[in-house]
Amino acid sequence: MKTSRHTAAGFTLLEVLAAFVLFSVTFAALIQVLSGALNNTRNAQEMTEAGLWAASYLNTLGVETPLKEGVTGGEFDDKYRFEADIRLYEDGFTDPALAELIPIDLFEVDLTVYWGEPPRLRQAHFRTLRSADRNLRQGAAGGRR
Repeated sequence: MKTSRHTAAGFTLLEVLAAFVLFSVTFAALIQVLSGALNNTRNAQEMTEAGLWAASYLNTLGVETPLKEGVTGGEFDDKYRFEADIRLYEDGFTDPALAELIPIDLFEVDLTVYWGEPPRLRQAHFRTLRSADRNLRQGAAGGRR
């Protein structure tokens, strides 16, 4: 029985090419996953920052910023801007006699925070109720409601 002196000592060109293609596909998929994760992280950071700006603004309503009906807007910084729609809240269930006894007005506040520019304009919407002492408001408005 005769044995061959030359045994295979390496990879064939076909095996190397197959391994390279497999590596390339896997690497491309990994890059896409990482890119998506980075985008999600950035989006979450922007949404969190918008929420913090909104909470800060809403906390000043009725304290530093008077509660009055109307639409107002402005900028928080170079990136974030807002539009607030404030209107008297009427639930339709409160007895008018009871409403006269309790000198509190409720205001519905719709706040939208914007950032980015078209076509990548982003926004977050917040809605809440704020209360105001009717007597203080009437005094500030010259006794009118």
